[in-house]
Amino acid sequence: MSEMLEELGFDNGGRRKRAPSWRKPVVASVALLLAGCSLGGSDRDDTPADPDTVVAITPGDDRFDTPEFPDYSVDYNSRTSKTGLFTVQVRTTGDGNKISVVDIIPTDETVIVAQRQIDAETHNFDFTAGPYLAWGTEFVVGQNDASGYNWTRIPVGTNPPKHMTGTLTHNGSVSEMFSPTLASLMPMPVGTVFTLPEVYPRKDEFVSAELDQYTVLRTEMLTLESGLSCNCWVLEKKAWSGTIDHIWVSRTAPFEMRRIRDVGGRDFQSDAQNFREF
Repeated sequence: MSEMLEELGFDNGGRRKRAPSWRKPVVASVALLLAGCSLGGSDRDDTPADPDTVVAITPGDDRFDTPEFPDYSVDYNSRTSKTGLFTVQVRTTGDGNKISVVDIIPTDETVIVAQRQIDAETHNFDFTAGPYLAWGTEFVVGQNDASGYNWTRIPVGTNPPKHMTGTLTHNGSVSEMFSPTLASLMPMPVGTVFTLPEVYPRKDEFVSAELDQYTVLRTEMLTLESGLSCNCWVLEKKAWSGTIDHIWVSRTAPFEMRRIRDVGGRDFQSDAQNFREF
């Protein structure tokens, strides 16, 4: 089950005591459409950026510009799902203030379902409900905001639920995987290096917001075997937990066209398939 959760992006360890050696100090600084649809420039900015400047971005940053999009569902290929696919469903609330992301991965033994709620303007990771393996086999229902977190951990079995609260730095956290968050930061010049905070479980059973580092490597026309095609920004993510992702991002739903995740030398590749608007 841990491999399935790694593929879908859930934290299943989070026990690293210090940041990996690649991390640089943060310097606060100024500076898809589908098959048959050509993105043109989509406001692309190909002016090279200064790779030695790291831009610190936190929830509520003015750089976030959330694209308009229809409610949709998209499948991604999976080597751990019994169907070979997992599904991501993305919807907005009636007033458009919140984005709901539901992840579904069917396995031989169970169906893993997790929900995330993201603020559509600030991109703060407001709410989570789903499996979590950082401290054992359990589910977590949690709220996060600029001041802190409020989580209820529900172990699978007979152990009682645990309630935990604490503070968060960096003005909150984001949940960018298979969500519109990275698309909301594009366009960025090739070479831009920036950080975003994400919540991580810690060995001593608390949660902290830690900085993941992203680099805009290039722009690229990507055509997938499914027939979906788009002009994307290719990003490299070096997570505080030690994983490295390469992500193909578009300004148009489903936003994330491809992700290749390196977890300790094992690669998980997820390509978009079966895009459907609701």
